[in-house]
Amino acid sequence: MNTTFISLLFVAAGLGCLIAGGELLVRGASSLARSFGVSAIVVGLTIVAAGTSAPELVVGVMAAAKNNSAICAGNAVGSNIFNILLIVGTAAVICPLKASAAFVRRETPIMIGVSLLFAFLASDGILSMRDAVILLVAFIFTTAMHCGWHGVRPLCWNRNSQRASPEEQNVASA
Repeated sequence: MNTTFISLLFVAAGLGCLIAGGELLVRGASSLARSFGVSAIVVGLTIVAAGTSAPELVVGVMAAAKNNSAICAGNAVGSNIFNILLIVGTAAVICPLKASAAFVRRETPIMIGVSLLFAFLASDGILSMRDAVILLVAFIFTTAMHCGWHGVRPLCWNRNSQRASPEEQNVASA
C-alpha cells in the first residue's frame, strides 16, 4: 500500500479517537463535578486542562530528554496561543461563550501574570532547574487558588462542608 494513504488513515483514525476521547472527557468531567458538588469551572481549570495538556507534557518531556529545547518551548507556547485564539474563537463562532465579569477579572490577570513569569524566566535564553521549580510552584499555587475561590475542599474534610452552589456550577457561563 501507498505510505501516504496509510499515513492519512492513521491521521483520520487519530482524529476520530481524539474527538471520541474529547467527548468522553467532557462528559466524565461534568459528571465528576456534579457528583462532588464542584463547580464546572474548577473541573475545567484542573482536570480537563490537565487531560488535554497531557500530549504537550509528553512531547515536552520527550523533547527535553532528546535535548531538543526548541521543540519543547515551541510546543508549550504554540499550544497556548492555539488554545486561546483558535479553540476559544472557534467555540465562540459555534455558540457564543459567556463568562461572568468576576471570572474575567480574576482569570485574565493570572493568565497575563503566568505569561510574564515565563517570559521573564526565559529571557536569558535558558530555563534552568530553578526556573522549572518556580514554574511548578506557580502551577500548584494557581491550582490551589482556583480551588479555594470556588469552594473546593479536600476529600478528607467533611463532605457536607461548602458544596458549590448551583450558581457556582455554571460560573463560566453566567
